[in-house]
Amino acid sequence: MIIEDNINLMNNNPLFGFKYNSDYDYFLDMGSPYNKDLIKIIHCFGEENNIGLRKGTYAGVIGPVLETKAEIKMLMSLGADAVGMSTIPEVIMANFLNIDVLGISHIRNIISHLRETDNIFKHSEGFKRENIIGKRLAKIIEKILEKI
Repeated sequence: MIIEDNINLMNNNPLFGFKYNSDYDYFLDMGSPYNKDLIKIIHCFGEENNIGLRKGTYAGVIGPVLETKAEIKMLMSLGADAVGMSTIPEVIMANFLNIDVLGISHIRNIISHLRETDNIFKHSEGFKRENIIGKRLAKIIEKILEKI
């Protein structure tokens, strides 16, 4: 998923607690944390190469537990398309440092808790998929870097 926006539900950010220095503006405008030009490049690349890249909003939460059914419903009602336990602190810091950000997230726990089943998502099972997804994602990143 190409991350177009995010919802910070981590109750923290990497700038919290910084000793104030008047040389820096710690009150970041996070209205557009992801670079729109980079989003266009990866979206076009996906279309040109028949790769299904969806765009969406990423919700960041504190782990290491997965969401309950009620939490997933709440996140969806807030506009989240995906949820994870990383990414947002890095995006905040990159924006603070004026680094252009392209957010790409591979989704491995596809709202398993909403299924009417007794199957339990096991992190170790999702981890196995990371090798396959990681190789495909690495190729996508290489091609994008060639274009910028």
